[in-house]
Amino acid sequence: MTKGKKFLLAGVAATFVSLTAGTSQVSAQTTRCNLDGDWLASGSSGDGTKYTGSPVRITSFGNPTLGGYRVAWTYDNNRVVTGTGLDLDNYLAVGYRDSAGGVTGVVIYKISANCNRLEGYYIESDGKMDTTSKEADETLVRKS
Repeated sequence: MTKGKKFLLAGVAATFVSLTAGTSQVSAQTTRCNLDGDWLASGSSGDGTKYTGSPVRITSFGNPTLGGYRVAWTYDNNRVVTGTGLDLDNYLAVGYRDSAGGVTGVVIYKISANCNRLEGYYIESDGKMDTTSKEADETLVRKS
């Protein structure tokens, strides 16, 4: 695991620990990014295959102070993956499921200071307890 991935996972772990440590209020980041819009995904699949330019749409929903998002990825083979996410302390965590219903997973993105880049790491599974998971990285860049 690279230093960046360790930092990303450590930051997310620290956030979740602080949320579960008996605090009754979630700390809001000082300035929350507006992530609504169209993005392009690039990264590697769990088998090491690279992909680039896959369209992603992020749409806010719910109470804006809570940072809820819906996320939809469309890949070259017309595979559509949809998820629900939460923006917390400059991270966007998204649980997702593909349109065929077989693959589920979670991705955690670090939101850049300029709000135009999300660097993440994900893990997914086909939902069967006896299979191995796929782990890989993904970067989203806001379409200009």
